[in-house]
Amino acid sequence: MSDAVFQKIHGLAGLSLPMSLVALGWVAGFIVTVGIGSLFWRVSNQKESTFFSPLLWMFCTHWLGMTAATALILAGHLFVPISWPFPLVLLCIGSLGLVSSRKRIWESWTYVRRNPVFLGALAAIFIWFANHSTRGFSEAGDAGLYHIPSARWAEAYRTLPGLAHIHGRLAFNNVNFLHIAALDHGPWNNAGQNPLSGLYYLPIAAASLWAFYAFARRSFTWTRGLRFARIFHTPKDDDIEKREARPATHLSHFFLIAAAPYIIRSMHENAAETTGDVPALCVGLVCWLLVLLVVEKRQASGDQQLSLILSTLMATVALGITVKLSFIVFGGAMLLISCYAASRRAGIKSLVPWLGNKGTLNRHVSKAGSFKWFRAYWNMCGGAWSGQIWEDGDPRGGSFSCTTQRAGISRRSAFPPLPAHTSVCTKNVEKPAHPGYTRSTCPYLRAKALAGSRCLWLALLLSTLLGIAWISRFVIMTGFLVYPNPAIHFNVDWKLPTAKVIDEANWVKSWARDPDRHWREVLSNNDWLGPWFERIKQRRLYKEWIPLGVGAFSLAALGFLSLLGRKRASHGTRIHPLLLAIPPVCAIVFWFHLAPDPRFAGALWLILGATPLAFLLLKTPMTVRKPVFLALILLTVWPMVTRFRTRPGDGRFGFYTIPTPDMTRFETRSGFKIAVPRHGRNCWGIVPSTPSPNPSLALRDGQTIRSGFKLETNDARP
Repeated sequence: MSDAVFQKIHGLAGLSLPMSLVALGWVAGFIVTVGIGSLFWRVSNQKESTFFSPLLWMFCTHWLGMTAATALILAGHLFVPISWPFPLVLLCIGSLGLVSSRKRIWESWTYVRRNPVFLGALAAIFIWFANHSTRGFSEAGDAGLYHIPSARWAEAYRTLPGLAHIHGRLAFNNVNFLHIAALDHGPWNNAGQNPLSGLYYLPIAAASLWAFYAFARRSFTWTRGLRFARIFHTPKDDDIEKREARPATHLSHFFLIAAAPYIIRSMHENAAETTGDVPALCVGLVCWLLVLLVVEKRQASGDQQLSLILSTLMATVALGITVKLSFIVFGGAMLLISCYAASRRAGIKSLVPWLGNKGTLNRHVSKAGSFKWFRAYWNMCGGAWSGQIWEDGDPRGGSFSCTTQRAGISRRSAFPPLPAHTSVCTKNVEKPAHPGYTRSTCPYLRAKALAGSRCLWLALLLSTLLGIAWISRFVIMTGFLVYPNPAIHFNVDWKLPTAKVIDEANWVKSWARDPDRHWREVLSNNDWLGPWFERIKQRRLYKEWIPLGVGAFSLAALGFLSLLGRKRASHGTRIHPLLLAIPPVCAIVFWFHLAPDPRFAGALWLILGATPLAFLLLKTPMTVRKPVFLALILLTVWPMVTRFRTRPGDGRFGFYTIPTPDMTRFETRSGFKIAVPRHGRNCWGIVPSTPSPNPSLALRDGQTIRSGFKLETNDARP
């Protein structure tokens, strides 16, 4: 055996411990997220149902739990530091959720173990990504400037008033740093970032793998006999195989297949990174996948399934905004498109046609109440898409009763009178079983009879609480509502100088355009466009150019097919495909106006490339799909086969250690002493420390750091 092979084997043996710890961190993280998401589903009073995939339930509950856990972390950090009891409490809550949903968890496991090929491939991805998650993070970026310091401040202290006086970027309020702080305990001490990226990437990788598996089982006849363990075979497998024999025509499956090579390449390069670009990319992909699940035409579409998807979308959009504030445009546009698609899915022709009929808006609102009509539309989006409601005709306009007919179940309840000009038409409505009943004309009545909308209301409440806690941290750390936006501020003693906030905002915009010049030179003209485009051309092809090229080619091919006029399959969506271009186009425009650095775009490049390719695969025959499928699976598997780490780190348990910079002490005029790096600007894990000391810095009470910071001069209140 050669020395090189022996060294690789010895390195892999040394990596076994850190890989096991990373996998253990993933297990603990998924217990928290899936458990809390299961509690959310139980609290929403949703009955156990089997009409949609258990894997979809697991996927959605993970992201609901991720959002809920983030809200708990943000709210708790307002009062206490993120020390070791904090993740322990979250783990207990998650375990309680798993116990309460044990039947659903077992059903999901039973569903997976019937597909041992998928289970084996998923285990291979877990091992491969655990291997890459043991590496150290990049020391050339901002990890030592404010990523790791933000996590260390969160572990040592609660949210401190005036923390931005120490260093302005500590107040950027990226929840990814709090996630690192929550995982940075026990065997993952000083290595919380190593298992964190798996909580974002692995659910998406599992969804992509399932899309590959489903396409192969339904498109290649020889794969239907692949069953490595016949002892797992049950009578239900025969029904599953009959159902899977149909061709795969779901837009979301094709999108995941088209995006898989990019996802695997990103997993290889961004494992164990502390930057917020990883959660921004993953959250953007998840939100777009949920949008496709809403707009695509599926045969089995129950009200609980659609409520779960829309609730997960709303919560995940809120999570994305806390990761990157610029996500608000992309997320808001996706929510609008999803609500419109949900209304089309309900078969609604006109929600408020009374706007152009008799009377005025005020008269009808006065009858029903403006809040009631808002609730009507909201409940319509989360209510009964599959239920039918019939009401007693009452020409006198008095109170009336309605009956819900769904799956052989009827129930009656009373409702107040509502405007008579509102008309809602439901597709495929059968004749009422009870004589004298007519079809309901009010979405409020249709949704009131079912509990699907409660999940949406709870998701709205969760998103609101998350936003309140997130904005509260801005106010506490800076005195401004959103930092670095100087528009709204509060007159508190720890408020940052407005000039400093404006300077920080200009630096963010300038650095994204030209990092080598001062913002006054960059923002005063458009000379930055030339150097900016040169930097874009020098970036790696797979990040921007290949997705955009694939998207352009797919759009051209779709246009060519439409010009041929050939009768192919429909586009597979309940809305026009061009409407799906609204969210990414709006996000690209906002990104270019605000901070046009390519890595700040998140998942936009991948979405612009993979979505047209998914539509093209829907339009093409199976003879074209199969070669494209084989090419994509080769591009996906190649990095996993050729790239494997064989050298453990130099720190505890085989992880890489965080650098310890050479520091000096700086004393302010008030007598407060703080560490300052002798060389460079990276403070890493030293607390308290700052790369830019301010002589006017002082403690608010003059004694303890827990009271916060302020400036002694009048600059704090310009």
